[in-house]
Amino acid sequence: MMMQRRPNNRRQVLLSNAIWLLASLLLSSFVWIIAVTEDAQERRFTTLGVQVEFDDGLIITDQPTRNVRVTVRAPQDVLGLLTSEDIVVQADFTGLGPGTHTVELDTDISRRLALADTQPRQITVTFEEQLAQQVNVTFEITDPPPLDFDNGVPVFGESQVMVSGPRSEVQEVVAAVASFDLSDQQDTLEQLVRLTPVDVDGNVVDGVTLNPQNVTATIEMRRRDDVIRVSVSPDINFGTLQDGYVISGPILYDPPTVFVYGSPEDLAQIPSTLETEQIDLTDRLDDFEVNVPIILPEDLSSLRVNDEQSINVSLIIDAQITNRQLDDIPIVITGLNNGLTAEFAPTEASAVITGAQPILDDLQIEDITITLNLAGLGPGIHEVNAVAGIGMDVQSVAVLPPTIQVTIGDAEVTPAVETP
Repeated sequence: MMMQRRPNNRRQVLLSNAIWLLASLLLSSFVWIIAVTEDAQERRFTTLGVQVEFDDGLIITDQPTRNVRVTVRAPQDVLGLLTSEDIVVQADFTGLGPGTHTVELDTDISRRLALADTQPRQITVTFEEQLAQQVNVTFEITDPPPLDFDNGVPVFGESQVMVSGPRSEVQEVVAAVASFDLSDQQDTLEQLVRLTPVDVDGNVVDGVTLNPQNVTATIEMRRRDDVIRVSVSPDINFGTLQDGYVISGPILYDPPTVFVYGSPEDLAQIPSTLETEQIDLTDRLDDFEVNVPIILPEDLSSLRVNDEQSINVSLIIDAQITNRQLDDIPIVITGLNNGLTAEFAPTEASAVITGAQPILDDLQIEDITITLNLAGLGPGIHEVNAVAGIGMDVQSVAVLPPTIQVTIGDAEVTPAVETP
């Protein structure tokens, strides 16, 4: 009977030892937590990234929470050495299929004697099955070439590319489109172009990836034989401009060139520059704009101008600036105080006027006054500035001489004569 009880005793001893070991571990952990807590300080780490683990064949389509805040409690000497690289925040979604799932975050700190509090404590992520498929490379011409050129069909280095991403997005992609602006293209185009994934309505599909993203493209450009580009020159009759007026500034007109259609035989005979109907400047005294028709050779019946049958011409007309001198203009005085007399020489002066020629041509001596303002001056000899006044729109008036010597004296008093 004693031999049969030994195994039970041995099991009891092992169980007792295990209990004591577990109690020791719990006690040591409790003592460690108390020690850490009593001597601990806190440090906060913000915007730590979350490492999301999930099964192959899935792709994340929505992850509202990408960064978390971790508050670490540890002794000061541990906190002083701690960096954000020592903290790893993970979310394990392995084994979970497509859909929206929420899991607890696991925070691991490489330093000992450190406790972590992570906010938020869980994360929600939406997964979708990943899909990859081939789509054709197509093109669109956003801006056609100049009218005297035709373009060939683009030739691409790749006829198909791989589109990958969430199944729902990839299934919307019907083509990878290359866009071309040929508005200034005259030579054969060879370049690397960027592709854009589009749906059946031509809308861009976001959230997918093209591989390759860029492909080589070649577009042959051919010059048309039934249309040429020709310069245009406005025909201006400068002889009709009124005397005293000039064309100032550049002569602007638009368009400077036009496209002319016709048979190759007639186009070969067209002059290098086409003129407009003549622009008459009679009675034109100010800036103006005018549309004038383009003149085509009468003997070339097949020719026609595309859309623009006329050009817009802008002209700036100004009066010609000149000078004119008027002499023997009487000088008058103003502002002389009562009881004083004034004598000055010369009593006439000249005026040099700068302004528009048509105005100066009509100017008379009577239109100009030259005055000496003697206000506030007492007896004595003074040099007074001569001031010219004119009732017309001119640029400037200069008086010659510019100053006049004036002698001011007391007026003589005539004694009254008594009547007997």
